[in-house]
Amino acid sequence: MKFLKRFIVPNPQLTPEHEALFHEETLSSARNSLQFVCFAAGTLYPIFGVLDYISFPDRYLGLVFIRCIVVPFVFLTLGLTFVDRLRPYQNWFGIGLFQVLALGIIAMTWFTGGKTSPYYAGIILVLLTQIVAMPWRLRMVFANSFGVWGIYTISVILLDWINEANSSEADWRLFIGNNFFLIGTILIGSVWSGISFRLRKVVFLNRAQLALEKEKSEELLRNTLPDFVIEELKRNGSVHPRRLDCTVLFTDFAGFTKISEKMEPEDVLLELDRSFEYFDTICEKFGMDKIKTIGDSYMCAAGVDAAGKRHAIVAALTAIEFRSYMNMMKQIKMAVNEEYWQIRIGIHSGPVVGGIVGKFRYAYDIWGDTVNTASRMESSGIIGEINISQDTNSLLQEYFVTHSRGLVNAKGKGELEMFTLDSIRPEFADDEAGRTPNAKLLSLIDIS
Repeated sequence: MKFLKRFIVPNPQLTPEHEALFHEETLSSARNSLQFVCFAAGTLYPIFGVLDYISFPDRYLGLVFIRCIVVPFVFLTLGLTFVDRLRPYQNWFGIGLFQVLALGIIAMTWFTGGKTSPYYAGIILVLLTQIVAMPWRLRMVFANSFGVWGIYTISVILLDWINEANSSEADWRLFIGNNFFLIGTILIGSVWSGISFRLRKVVFLNRAQLALEKEKSEELLRNTLPDFVIEELKRNGSVHPRRLDCTVLFTDFAGFTKISEKMEPEDVLLELDRSFEYFDTICEKFGMDKIKTIGDSYMCAAGVDAAGKRHAIVAALTAIEFRSYMNMMKQIKMAVNEEYWQIRIGIHSGPVVGGIVGKFRYAYDIWGDTVNTASRMESSGIIGEINISQDTNSLLQEYFVTHSRGLVNAKGKGELEMFTLDSIRPEFADDEAGRTPNAKLLSLIDIS
C-alpha cells in the first residue's frame, strides 16, 4: 500500500463533504456493476453447464444441481440491487455474490477431482470479474480475494484428507501450480484495483474542482450580466443588440459630495457599499437588472430580458423599497446625531437598445432617449421622493397612488410633465402605508 502511495497513484485527500459525495458515487457505480455481474453470471453459469456434460458426463447431474443452487441466488442479488432502501448495502451484496459464485465453483472441484480439477480456472474468472467490475478499495478486494482463495485451498486439502486419498506427487505439483496462478492473479489484480480506485477518486476530485470553478465563473458572470445575456453568450459566443421596451430607474444621493468631504474615503466606500448591496438585494427580489453604478448614482432597469409586460410595476416596487431603506437609515443616523444621505429616484418607461460593449471586460448596457429621460427624472426630482414621467405614470396609476407635479423643466429636455409615486393603492397593498405589495399585485409580476 505504501508502494501505491509513493510510486503509482497518490491518494487524494477529500473534504468530508466531497468524501460523502464520492461515497455516494461509488455506491451507485457498485450497484450498476453488480447488476452487470448478475446478468453475466446468471447467463454464463447455466451455459457453462455444457462443459460439465462434455468433461464429466458421469457427474453431470451433481454439477447441474450445484448450478441450480447458485443461479437463484444470483437473481435474488440482482433484485436486491433495484431496492433503493438497500442502496447503502451494495458492497455487501457484492461480497456475498462473489463468495457464493466462488463457493459454487469450489463445490464443483469436490465433484471433479479436488487438487487436479480444471474448475480452479473458474476461481480465476470470479476473481478477475470482481477486480475489473467492482469499484472497491484495495483492502476490500484484497480481503475478499484471499477469502475466496483460502476457502478453495482449505476445501481441496480437507477433501483429500476426508477421502484419505493417496495423492501422487504430480497431483500436488499441479495443485501448487494452480495456487501460484491464483495468488498471482490476486496480487496483480488487487494492485490494479487499488490503482483504479485512486484514479477514480482523482477524477472525482478534478471534476468537483472543475465544477466549483465553473460555478464561481458563472456566479461572477451573473453578478455582471443579466441571465439571458449569459445564456446567449454560451450559446452563440456573442450578444446581438436588441430593441425592447423597459422601465429605467436612476438613484442619486443628495448632498453626497458635501457630506463625503467630512468623511474618510474608507468610510465613504463602506457607506456606499452598504447601500448598494441592499439595492442589489432588492433588485434580485423583484427581478430588476442592475446596469451599473457611477459614483453615488445607481442605475437599474426592468424588462431588459423582454420577459414581462409589467416592468413599470417592478421598477415602482423596487423604488419604494429603496426609499424605505434610505428613510430608515435617516432615522438611525438622526438618532445618533450623524449626517445622512438622502435619495432622489427617477423613473421613465420606453424603448431602449440593449447590448454588450467592450471585448475583455464585458458590460451590458442600454442606450436611447429613455435612458436620458430617466436620468432627467432623477436630477429633476424632489429629495426623498420618487419622480416618474408621464409615460411611466400611465402604466402605474391603476396600481399606485401618484400626484402630478405639473410641467417641470428638465435639463436638455425642456418642460416635461412629472409625477411623484407616493404609495401602493390600498386594494394592492398589504399595509396601511402602502409600502408592501399584496399577493394580487405580486402575481402580476410573477412573484409570490
